[in-house]
Amino acid sequence: MVEADLTLTEEEKDILKNYDSRLFGFIRWFDPANTLTEVNHRTLLQKGIHYLVNKLRIEGKGVDPKVFCKLGHYHMLQEEYGEAMSAYQRYFGLTEDYFKDAAFLYGLGIVYFHFNAYHWSIKAFQQLLYVDPSFIRANEVHLRLGLMFKSLSSFDASLKHFQLALLDSSPCSLSKVEIQFHIAHLFEMQSKYELAKEAYQAIIAAADMPPQVQSVAWRQLGWMHHSHHQLGEKTQRIQEAVHCLQKSLELDQSSGSSWYFLGRCFAQLGKIHDAFTAYRHAIDKAEANADTWCSIGVLYQQQNQPMDALQAYVCAVQLDNNHVAAWTDLGVLYETGSHFNDAIICYSNALKACGSPNIGLETRMRCLKEKMDSGVVHGDVNNSLPSIEEAWKLPIPAELTTRTVRLVQQARLKHQVLLQANTHSALDKQDNLPQKVSGDVSQQALEKNEIKVEHPMFFSKTKSFASSVHSNLSVKGSNIHQQPSKPDSSPIWNQNNISIYEESSVGSQIIKDDTNLNAINHSSQTPNATPHFAAQPSVSSGLPLISPVSSEKELNLLTISSDISKDFTEKKKLSLTTSSSPTTIVSPSKPFGSPKSMLASEYTVPKISLILNENKIPVCPPRPPPVPKDQLNPPTPSITINDRREAMTPALRNFCLDKRNPVTVIKGLCKSLKLDLSLFTTRRLVEQNPDHPIEIRHQRQQNTTENWDEEGKMNVWACKSTKSKMTIAKYAQYQASTYQDSLQADEEMKEKKKDETEDDQKKKKKFKLIKFGTNVDLSDLKKWKPQLAELTKLPLFCKVVCGSNMLCHVGHNILGMNTVQLYMKIPGCRTPGHQENNLFAAVNINIGPGDCEWFSCDNIYWGVFHELCEKNNINFLSGSWWPILDELHEAGIPVYRFIQKPGDLVWLNCGNVHWVQSSGWCNNIAWNVGPLIAHQFELAVERYEWNKLQDYKSIVPMINLCWGMARNIRIPESRFANHLKICLERSLAYCEKTYAILNDMNVEVTWHGREKNEAAHYCSTCEVEVFNILFVKEMNKKLLVHCQDCARKTSVNLEGFMVLNQYTTEDLRSVYSSFCANTTKGSGEKT
Repeated sequence: MVEADLTLTEEEKDILKNYDSRLFGFIRWFDPANTLTEVNHRTLLQKGIHYLVNKLRIEGKGVDPKVFCKLGHYHMLQEEYGEAMSAYQRYFGLTEDYFKDAAFLYGLGIVYFHFNAYHWSIKAFQQLLYVDPSFIRANEVHLRLGLMFKSLSSFDASLKHFQLALLDSSPCSLSKVEIQFHIAHLFEMQSKYELAKEAYQAIIAAADMPPQVQSVAWRQLGWMHHSHHQLGEKTQRIQEAVHCLQKSLELDQSSGSSWYFLGRCFAQLGKIHDAFTAYRHAIDKAEANADTWCSIGVLYQQQNQPMDALQAYVCAVQLDNNHVAAWTDLGVLYETGSHFNDAIICYSNALKACGSPNIGLETRMRCLKEKMDSGVVHGDVNNSLPSIEEAWKLPIPAELTTRTVRLVQQARLKHQVLLQANTHSALDKQDNLPQKVSGDVSQQALEKNEIKVEHPMFFSKTKSFASSVHSNLSVKGSNIHQQPSKPDSSPIWNQNNISIYEESSVGSQIIKDDTNLNAINHSSQTPNATPHFAAQPSVSSGLPLISPVSSEKELNLLTISSDISKDFTEKKKLSLTTSSSPTTIVSPSKPFGSPKSMLASEYTVPKISLILNENKIPVCPPRPPPVPKDQLNPPTPSITINDRREAMTPALRNFCLDKRNPVTVIKGLCKSLKLDLSLFTTRRLVEQNPDHPIEIRHQRQQNTTENWDEEGKMNVWACKSTKSKMTIAKYAQYQASTYQDSLQADEEMKEKKKDETEDDQKKKKKFKLIKFGTNVDLSDLKKWKPQLAELTKLPLFCKVVCGSNMLCHVGHNILGMNTVQLYMKIPGCRTPGHQENNLFAAVNINIGPGDCEWFSCDNIYWGVFHELCEKNNINFLSGSWWPILDELHEAGIPVYRFIQKPGDLVWLNCGNVHWVQSSGWCNNIAWNVGPLIAHQFELAVERYEWNKLQDYKSIVPMINLCWGMARNIRIPESRFANHLKICLERSLAYCEKTYAILNDMNVEVTWHGREKNEAAHYCSTCEVEVFNILFVKEMNKKLLVHCQDCARKTSVNLEGFMVLNQYTTEDLRSVYSSFCANTTKGSGEKT
């Protein structure tokens, strides 16, 4: 950087005040900073950086931390991400209330995103949206969250954020069409092919759709037909794929990807000449492409042209040294020609490129080694095939274009360049990141085997951003070789390149998905497998944010490259200026406003927080002190009840509610109270309501301490199951039949085990699929009157309906929480690890006749569970997980483990983490309870706010619950009452501020009222609770409720919305006043 003047004029300082991360993507470097000066943005930013660095040098430790934050913004706007990260780190370390600065969180999230540190980027963006839901760049945040969750296979979260981005009318780096395309592909990744097909067809059929957009949709639709057998018979699917791809090429002849896919389809149909022709076009359009050359090799091999096949495979692996399919096919070619040693080398390279065990390749290599050791050669040796070393040195085939030759030569130098990069140790102390090889490599340098290494930059062997956000998309990117653009005409688009139109290389994923290349390769590849050449960024250990990614293994999952397109408008021949896209951004001819005007927000939305300190953000609890090893398996608190008097004593309630007892097993309670548990047996249920629906979970039957992956090789946390529906009568038949089958199966297994060795048993790992009947709703008093009446015999603190149960004051049924649910089980049925909704206490009774095995942990350890789930790429709140006990012990988490016998009542205290597996054939009934104590209320509120931070729906509407309790009961505990009072105050203030905003906008509020037992309302888009003031819009002939923020993002002026209220301000004030009076009176009496 050229040395600049270390002083700034007052005018320049005034302009620089308005530069922060929110301008990222909205300024052109070489445009004047304002109308009164000729200094452009880039020059001014550079002067600002020099000025701040000099200020830091002069003031030293006494400098204002905000200087570091500002310095981070300036560096980020210039795409100097390493320097930006360093400055942001310093600001984070010096500032406790960093989370109050939304621009800082946005900049930090963008920088993490650039370095592929998705988990950290997600945390930064989530904190940002929690602190400022109406943030001016919220649209961009939702888009990037959608892309990251999509890459991490969190499909529901991804869809939610894509829909929020689609809803928002503010500018964004993707057009609405591109977001719709991502949603369509999301459906495809989830195997929801009909939805994906409809979404692609909707894009194609949309009016005034640009031809290139339609071409991309046709291409993806065609490849989807090619790849997924669920869409019909193979030949018919391939023919439909050919039709779609030809439609794509009619609209865009320059699409190398479409030509390549068409070649694959022709090869499938046996049209060899047509396939070669299509591949030729693919090479002409997309040039260097390892997948294309691999496919050409397969065709040559099928035509018995081994030498041509070998050259094609060698070209493929020279272009991509980690191309699994090419190495495998090359190995097969050598094996067919009895070149066993070369075949083993190729298989070994394929295995390394896999990055994970591959049974097919390992078995093949073992067989070849045995043949070589035996000295027996099967078949004739093909002497015309050169060895792998000789093949590597062969002249590059003339069929490659000049640019492809250059890229192959560049690939041949890869190993040398990597060695140079790895041994380079002169890194700046802040920039502990790998380096980047310059894309501007001259032909002369290539010929001399010389290459220039720039520093400090970010080096990655990854695909471009466009490829990785299309993780399994038919179009996968490679590094974009950008040409420098003219300074006077190039707008700087700082967003990562996430367009759907990238015509870069076709992804290796499609090779791995195809079953027609080699069965060896296919044996261990899954459609969503992460390629071995994923980015492996090295990130400084001092990066901000608590609970960062805890292992390099997680970073290896992050396959999105950080390379950024310097010119968003010039990288496409077609400008994405549809009616719904932000033309002010993508049009280089349209002038941008001043930084100050670009940061002006069009609206503000009041924010409400229920935690006591509303200036804090929810965080995971700190890790508790380590526990001695001999205390990691503590005895489970247990009480035996001998008579009704003991069952009703307050001592039992106090023991169960004691925070020192995370879980309590109460034995003899049902017998002492003469509860007729036979009312809940399968026979009685069938007699009463045989056609009552139940939800079925299809699971694999395993031991309680095991949770094997799909291949049965290792224990994992992810606990997978699928859903279906059934009736009670049908499940009863299933329960009975499995019991009869088990008697016969036990005898057969004993005989088999006698004849099997331990190794044989380890190899097989065959799992039986079982059905778990869950969430049987018993809330209907007309259907289940005897059962519900029987439960009224329980002590008050355990009752489903009781004035001292918070959940009875919500005002409506919450299935499974303030209503009873029943679970029907056979041996091995699992309830995966979880905490109860909003951390409420719970009651569970085993009806029998079999037992259940429980695992339980104290609420104080949920933060550690959250870390372990994150480490295993599982969402703690919405994911399905089965903890590995050894890992829990290594983390120092005590685990209560016990057997629940028939008739035993298990009391789960507030926030208890637990997971359960049935040991026999049994039924269980369960529900939640909200004791009227401050501890329970505080935990419920904290989880309510944590759920908002994590974009997770809270099933318990806490604001509605607060007003329900204020209307109905007096709170005896002063700490509890004061917290509830604060929640009412903030809720009332929120309503009054909203009324004032609507009044200023001249928006009419219509009285709606609230019916008895009417369910609480949630935003149909972001799923936050909407209390009292409802923003309603008709969509697809349905009236959908929105929160204020989503409504304003859809339409700043609330055009098309009806605003309804359920309570008057006078009514709410009256309830609040009465509650305050009762609280004061109660505390006075207590004193």
